[in-house]
Amino acid sequence: PVHEPDGPFDLQATLEPGFDVPHLLACRDRLAERADLTLYTTPVAMDDLDEVLSALGYGAVNVVGGSYGTRAALVFMRRHTDRVRSAMLEGVAPFSMKNPLFHAAGAQAALDGFLGACAADPICAAAFPDGRARFDEVLARLEEAPAEVTVPHPETGEPVTVRLSREAFAEAVRAMTYLSATGVALPALVHGAHAGRYEPFVQHAVTMKRALFGQLAMGMLLCVTCPADTSRITDEEMRRHTEHSFLGDGRVRRQRTLCDAWPLGPLPEGYTDPVTVDVPTLVVSGLYDPVTPPSFGEEVAGHLPRARHVVVPRAHDFWDPCLDALEAVFVERPEPDALDTSCVDTMALPPFAGVPSVEVMER
Repeated sequence: PVHEPDGPFDLQATLEPGFDVPHLLACRDRLAERADLTLYTTPVAMDDLDEVLSALGYGAVNVVGGSYGTRAALVFMRRHTDRVRSAMLEGVAPFSMKNPLFHAAGAQAALDGFLGACAADPICAAAFPDGRARFDEVLARLEEAPAEVTVPHPETGEPVTVRLSREAFAEAVRAMTYLSATGVALPALVHGAHAGRYEPFVQHAVTMKRALFGQLAMGMLLCVTCPADTSRITDEEMRRHTEHSFLGDGRVRRQRTLCDAWPLGPLPEGYTDPVTVDVPTLVVSGLYDPVTPPSFGEEVAGHLPRARHVVVPRAHDFWDPCLDALEAVFVERPEPDALDTSCVDTMALPPFAGVPSVEVMER
């Protein structure tokens, strides 16, 4: 819903919370005209991958996965163990992760982490004091009355006035915690919003959300998550895992509504059991990751007899020379216990500063 066929994208639609139910149900109907949506599950895809590798003449391969790619990798490792020489999993999504049940708690932990790191940094704390209290005040203010904010359209430069609601603000904050560069910008953005300067926040929110949702094939996402994750979420779980978060249960409710009406593909017996295969595996987690936190990486590594779990001071982004070097060494010599991870001790969050440029966010 964020694009017009022959015009600039819609800022208001981009700013609104994702998973628009009517739009995605219409998408379901269009897709169902040309595809059997029950066949787009992870086990089917990983069996297809095995057949492609055979057709191309490959033997054992090194598997690399990030985010949902780690779920796919785990399924491949279990179903085609002999095909896997080594595995590198960044930001792990275990089978216990009932997408999107833990998004609210994960976003809360990530926000607390970034604001806490700012509070512990003398320069950041002096520039942007009382970050958590000011964040709560902005939420309360937007709950009482959404803000009207005028910003230039990033494509046309024309001024556009958008409505910033509490839920739109909260969803945008969650999106910003995905990247370390925008996570460390949150103290400045929250400070500005508290002072009534919403324009920088909205500009960065639109850029970040457009980039994030632009990477998602929503029909495929629902084909994968509805049978494997969302359909397993109970009302009690939803209440327990969202009630003390700034995000609330809106995302879970919308996704459950969609999944109630989405064709559910069959899954093999024991699909949600932990993977326990004897494959050398490097597991990497980000300390500030809002969607696949270190506890998930620890859980998966704990079931793999030849796994090494490394936690780095990143969000849901893992590009870093240290990690690139670790993975290169691991591919050459997939021995987790022999891997020298000392460079991780030199890694750090980007420095806290003022609001970064949009160009920095888009890199």
